[in-house]
Amino acid sequence: MILVTGSAGFIGQAVCAALLARGDLVVGLDNFNDYYDPQLKRNRLEQTWRIASIDRYNQVEADVADRVALEALLARWQPRRIVHLAAQAGVRYSFDNPDAYGVKDVIGAIDLAASYGLKVIAKNPGLVPGATAYVAHPNVYGIIVEKGAGNAADMDTLRRKAGKPSLPVWFVAFGGGRGWAGSVASSAKQFRHMGVTYSSAGEYGNAIDVLQPSS
Repeated sequence: MILVTGSAGFIGQAVCAALLARGDLVVGLDNFNDYYDPQLKRNRLEQTWRIASIDRYNQVEADVADRVALEALLARWQPRRIVHLAAQAGVRYSFDNPDAYGVKDVIGAIDLAASYGLKVIAKNPGLVPGATAYVAHPNVYGIIVEKGAGNAADMDTLRRKAGKPSLPVWFVAFGGGRGWAGSVASSAKQFRHMGVTYSSAGEYGNAIDVLQPSS
C-alpha cells in the first residue's frame, strides 16, 4: 500500500494513476480545500476511480496537518511508502499568507511517516519558512518544484545547506510554463540529479521530459 498526500491535485492524481497502472494498492489523502474550485479535485478523483477497482484505491478526506487523522490513516492502511505532495497551492497566495506555508506541521507529518519506516518527497520546499530543516530531514529523499516555486541554483543551494548535495530535484510545469521549463532546464543541466518535465496537455495531461537528471 502506498499513501499519496495531495492525491486530488494536479500531480497527485497523476501519481495515483501511474501507481495504480503498475499494479500498486493506493490510499489517497486530500483536504479538498477551496483555494480553487474543489469540484476540479472531485473531477480528478473520478478519473482515479475509473482506473482503480474498489479494492485497489481508497480516498481519505482530511488535512495532512491533522495529526489525529493522519495517525488513524496510517494505523488502518499501514502504507509501506508515502509520496508527500500535499501543499497549500498558489505561489502568489504565499506572499500574502505566509503562515499557510509553515513547516512545523509538515515536519510533524514527516516524523510520523519516519516512525513507520516511510520515505517522503518534498514539494515546493522553497515556499516554506524553515525550508532547510524541511529538506534536511533524514526522511526526505527528493524534491518536486512547480513553476514559480524556485530555480535550479536556489534548489542546489537549499539541498547543500541541508547537507544533501546529491538530493534529486524535479521541476514540473504545464500550459503556459513551457518557456519556464526550457529556461530552468538550461540552468538545471549544470547540476547533478536535476530533471525537468512539462505537460503540453494542460494540467499534467501528459509528461514530456525536457531534461533527464544526470548522475
